[in-house]
Amino acid sequence: MTGCSSRHAITADDVQSQLTLAISTASESELFIDRLREHRATSRFAHAHALYLANALKQSLEDLSRPTLDQRTQSLAEQCRAQLLQLDRELSLISSSANDAAALAAAKARIAKIHADLQRLEFSP
Repeated sequence: MTGCSSRHAITADDVQSQLTLAISTASESELFIDRLREHRATSRFAHAHALYLANALKQSLEDLSRPTLDQRTQSLAEQCRAQLLQLDRELSLISSSANDAAALAAAKARIAKIHADLQRLEFSP
């Protein structure tokens, strides 16, 4: 074999795709918290869905850690990665505080900020 194809350079389009996925994941995380706060999810579902979202984030984080071909793409990938790491931390806290209304409200506020920051990145020049 001549090399691992998964380590090829990430393009600007790849980063934009990961950014779109990150925005979607942040939005889904906010809806997930709403569901937990309304007591519309079992603890089993809460744990499994938080794990599902975390696994999706880990794949995106791995993709965004690939080398890039230009500085602008590298900068955008790093900024997106930083927001995803914050989102990953929030998701890990959610599964352990699914019945704590105050903790969920605080997590939702932090995730809303992450979501907004990701949206700003999407439309940055």
